[in-house]
Amino acid sequence: MKNEDILKAAQNQSPKEGEFENKIQSRGAFLAAGVGLIITAIMFYVEFLLLHKLDYGKPAIILAVSSASDLFVGIRLKEKKKIVIGSICLLLFVLCVIMYVGALMK
Repeated sequence: MKNEDILKAAQNQSPKEGEFENKIQSRGAFLAAGVGLIITAIMFYVEFLLLHKLDYGKPAIILAVSSASDLFVGIRLKEKKKIVIGSICLLLFVLCVIMYVGALMK
């Protein structure tokens, strides 16, 4: 494919198509982080019920992923809702890391 063909194909593509794909990818990442957070919360609760112990490592990992995803999208697209959610996840991540390290020190 020559450069002219690539340029012509890009010019013929509607700007809305790329926008739609980006929005779907963003929603997919947000959904994946949410599902991971829910599964981690369930595992955390079941572990507490069955083993009577708390492992803050799993929630810390998923909160880091969720925080990074939301903050990146929120800052790049200037979406306050995602910035707020990402900031909350970041705060919870830091709290989980502190609790995890504290549990290791015992």
